[in-house]
Amino acid sequence: MTTTSEQAVRKAELKKDTKALADVVTPIDWNDAPTDPWKCSVCDKMNRNYLPTTSALFGGDGPKWIQGACQHCEKKFREEQLKVKENEKKEERRSRILSLHERAALPKEMAFIKFADLEVRSGAEEAFTELSNIGEDRTWICLLGDNSVGKSRLLAATSNRQIGLLNPTLYLNESLFFKGVRESWDGDGEQKLMSIFKLPDIVLWDEFSFFNYLERSWIYERVYAILEQLAEMDKKVIFASNVMNIRKQKEDDSMSLEGRCGKRIWARLQRRRTKYIKMINEPFF
Repeated sequence: MTTTSEQAVRKAELKKDTKALADVVTPIDWNDAPTDPWKCSVCDKMNRNYLPTTSALFGGDGPKWIQGACQHCEKKFREEQLKVKENEKKEERRSRILSLHERAALPKEMAFIKFADLEVRSGAEEAFTELSNIGEDRTWICLLGDNSVGKSRLLAATSNRQIGLLNPTLYLNESLFFKGVRESWDGDGEQKLMSIFKLPDIVLWDEFSFFNYLERSWIYERVYAILEQLAEMDKKVIFASNVMNIRKQKEDDSMSLEGRCGKRIWARLQRRRTKYIKMINEPFF
């Protein structure tokens, strides 16, 4: 069913078409249009819009002008359409968030952790401040620290806050994520994997470099492809790694992030100007 506001817009479109037609068929002096205001039967507001009739266009007998589109109804319709589009965007964003939340590998005990639940200890202040105040900045961040210093809990609190702010966020645990990834691909398996990373604005990558990528070439290639895609789409990425050293201490150093990543992945982290934050001392809990 056509609404009255839609009819008003169609009349407005007709006015545009009539003006274009008038320039071709019969010259119309728009200054001759009536100036008396008329009341819209829909909104009861006054208008001064008039359209030339077919008699005016083709030289026939009869009235030369009729009431045109109500500018007030037209404005209301445009506003309603804009609101519909905004609601559709919000719904699409909610769907993305729900999809990401369902795919997330957050442990059950971390599903509802908030920053208010974390007791900040010495050695974790910088990481806490950085992740609790994520803005529009797209700088990549890498948290480094031994087991049980609270990296995963900090990522969980970040995920829950960003989802609460309706920012599509994906949490993934590397060791669990790649358990579901096969070395051989059937059909569109590769495409499905990469499509996951198109949905979020923020990616929280726990246990980054859990695998020594240089010892597993299939993981190496996919991690590199994922990071390249995230960089191209300008996604915010926050890593958490148990590796303590950033740079290699020797040529063959599997205990450093640089040594475990390999040249291409390490170069991507450097090109992105990744910020490294070390976490030490006691955990948050």
